[in-house]
Amino acid sequence: MHVVCPRCAAKVPARAVSVERALAKCESCDAVFSFEAQRRRNAHARERVACPASITVEGGALVAPGDAGYRVAASRGPLRVTRRWFSGLGIFFLVFSTIWNTILVLWYAASIASGAPWIMLAFPLLHVAVGLTLTYWSIAMLVNRTVVRVDDRTLAVEHGPLWWPGERTIDVARITQLLVRSRRAGRNGMHYALAAEVDGTVIDLLSRVPTKAEALYLEQTIEDHLSIIDDPSRNTNR
Repeated sequence: MHVVCPRCAAKVPARAVSVERALAKCESCDAVFSFEAQRRRNAHARERVACPASITVEGGALVAPGDAGYRVAASRGPLRVTRRWFSGLGIFFLVFSTIWNTILVLWYAASIASGAPWIMLAFPLLHVAVGLTLTYWSIAMLVNRTVVRVDDRTLAVEHGPLWWPGERTIDVARITQLLVRSRRAGRNGMHYALAAEVDGTVIDLLSRVPTKAEALYLEQTIEDHLSIIDDPSRNTNR
């Protein structure tokens, strides 16, 4: 396990740790503290999760002092984690929305050609909105990706190439824990959210992650990069 200073979040090297007394001294801020709580949490740490096929990880390697120039100690380079959204459900609904929209186009063409009153043209506008929204959602499920970028200052969540709500940027110094929350989707379905505890408040970083393995791997990778000791008891069902 890695011992982390509770004051400045720096990783404490082994030479500054007394295992017998469960005490450590941070070489960055000179704080002396007990790491017994960290040791207990680590004893119940989760099993390592294999990388799912939908996720790729780039960067995050240690940068040696000589490579960094001004740095005096090794540190981790920027981390980039990408999750592909591609889903067979997107293909189904893209076909469905194409048929839906085609029917509406033919209906409008026939109504205009026959000189139908304006009320007849306004009536299916709700159906038009549904068709366009479903088409946009279907294409997003096929082409979009979520990118999580982590450096020594910020954690940023981005979606694209099609716009999608939920992008955010957070100061990593404010993050104390990451956790996975599960939620019901309909009667029998389930989806997951990767959340972070920020200044004592839990907020979702990524919502509607389709599988638990993906959510747990994202949590594991980011916590490793930020030297956050996992607390599996924080993962919740909602």
